[in-house]
Amino acid sequence: MLDAALVAAGHRSIVIAAAGSRVCGDLVELPSPPCAITKDAWAAAHDACRSALDATLSREHVDVVHLHGIDFHAYLPRAGTPVLVTLHMPLDWYPQHALAPTRSNTFLHCVSNAQAGMARTAITPVLDVIENGVDLEQMCPAPVHDDYALVLGRICPEKGQHVALDAGAEAGVPIVIAGKVFGFPEHERYFNEEVEPRLRPPHRFVGCVSGMEKTRLIARAACIVVPSSVAETSSLVAMEALACGTPVVAFARGALCDVVEHGRTGILVTDRTELPAALHAVARLERRRCRDAAERRYSHRRMCAQYLDRYARLAGNAWKPRRRINVQVLDAAGLHAISERWTTLWERAETATVFQRPAWALAWCRTLLDGDVRAIAVWRGTSLDALLPVFRWRDHDESVLSLIGAGVSDYQDVILADDAHELLPEIGRALAGLECDRYEFSELPDLSPLRSIAVPGTERAEPQEPCPAISLATPMPDGIRREIDYQRRRACREYGFETILLDPIEAVESLARLHAARWAMRDQPGIIDAARLGFLRDALAGLASQQLVMAAGIRLGGTLASVAVALRDRDCLRYYLGGFAPAFERCSPGTLAIAALIEGAVEQKLAWFDFLRGGEPYKYRFGASDRVRLHRRVIVPQARAAAGTVPRC
Repeated sequence: MLDAALVAAGHRSIVIAAAGSRVCGDLVELPSPPCAITKDAWAAAHDACRSALDATLSREHVDVVHLHGIDFHAYLPRAGTPVLVTLHMPLDWYPQHALAPTRSNTFLHCVSNAQAGMARTAITPVLDVIENGVDLEQMCPAPVHDDYALVLGRICPEKGQHVALDAGAEAGVPIVIAGKVFGFPEHERYFNEEVEPRLRPPHRFVGCVSGMEKTRLIARAACIVVPSSVAETSSLVAMEALACGTPVVAFARGALCDVVEHGRTGILVTDRTELPAALHAVARLERRRCRDAAERRYSHRRMCAQYLDRYARLAGNAWKPRRRINVQVLDAAGLHAISERWTTLWERAETATVFQRPAWALAWCRTLLDGDVRAIAVWRGTSLDALLPVFRWRDHDESVLSLIGAGVSDYQDVILADDAHELLPEIGRALAGLECDRYEFSELPDLSPLRSIAVPGTERAEPQEPCPAISLATPMPDGIRREIDYQRRRACREYGFETILLDPIEAVESLARLHAARWAMRDQPGIIDAARLGFLRDALAGLASQQLVMAAGIRLGGTLASVAVALRDRDCLRYYLGGFAPAFERCSPGTLAIAALIEGAVEQKLAWFDFLRGGEPYKYRFGASDRVRLHRRVIVPQARAAAGTVPRC
């Protein structure tokens, strides 16, 4: 996170880490450790890290060195460059001399007030605490959760996985253990002798998890258990759980007393005999309070801002961004290669919608592209700060440049970091250099930066459809509320009524069946053909892995009568596609499915429900008003306009 924040702010980030690590800045690779971590392996790792750090400082101009390892004292660099050390572990795990370094210009700090309160007198002075943070955009609550309790972290004696397994067995609660067994003999012995023998059904071990797999596992858990035998200094696991709306059961030790609010966001126990009862009591807590607490205290943006401020203070006048603007034109492979940087840019572009995320646009390229990609990427230093994902296609004898996602995306635009408006002229110049007969950009919102980019040529601007939306801060109009209540009662009386949350891929398949049946009654093919179905499968699978899809279904008499699919970004749920079985039309199952999505958005404390493009009357019956108007911009390049004809490219 700090590496990405440095690059995004225009600084150069150099990361010394194991070979194969993925970074936003520059990676200086260290050999990966052997499977068995012996004393000799420790010594070799220290030697490699010390050599890499010394070589980097000799070769580069470095303003600050930031060390995180528990063994930082073994490779402190030579005197000169300021060194910041974050103490992530319990303080009594560090050698006494490490906490009182004799090297000048070396600064230590803790990650929690609880940890700092345990500081021995020898650690003086230490800088103010910077609490850890988690990515609140990636760690999202799940619409439904299961009955298992999750223990997440490295498998070792002090983490106490065996204690959680015993408590789960007594309480009748399934325990899922996730984590890595590192190659320390003590850790391997602990897993083999204490953990594995207790892994009887319904308990299970899922190994090491990361990314969206980890997020889903946390978000769907009934609770997270932190059974550590040591006083945790911070507990990123607990913070990630709160960000996912998942309560925490933990021992009342160390920083967990600060992270977990007893009786609100989790249950704190004093000893292992209280754990079984806590596994049941935690079900009574309101999960939304967990997410609220994470948003209030544990944003990674807050953490990164504090660290960047600390770097600036340590570096003094030397701390200046050194950014060089570089413009690239990318083909499909190049666009795919920058998908991680693209995601980072999307998070910094507050006006970008879900239709500009890589999962959506790259799925379109894989399934619907009929032409060649010519995306414009603008970098400042090593930071991707603007991206215009365009492709070139043929309209009869004309070559046209349009935005990737055309035809299936309700909002389209350039993706621009909030502090990068100075790059718009660079994009205009790059566009002018792409040979074509015309530029045709559709579905541009009112405030689209792409509407203001200057491109030489003759231009025509056309208004398109409105995008009605509901503010979720206001209740539904009485008329539609009464209709929904009436239709639910009627459906219950006549068929038996059930609202269900669907897996996104299951929802796509059901939508395809419902659409096909409905359009077949009109002897028409419908809008979900094979190509679009393939796109929806691909795109929604990618977005669902990031918790960005909500799908609701209405079941009448045991039959799936309607499906509604919405896409989430930031504070908004956007209703994308729905369908219903004509046989149940008189019970308005489509309306009931939309109502279920709106209620889900309210439950997740979102601000808006967006009906997307089109002014259909049913949208306004829900209380929607036109929040955005879409626009089309068509430009004939200057050379073609001057010639009075449109030649081939």
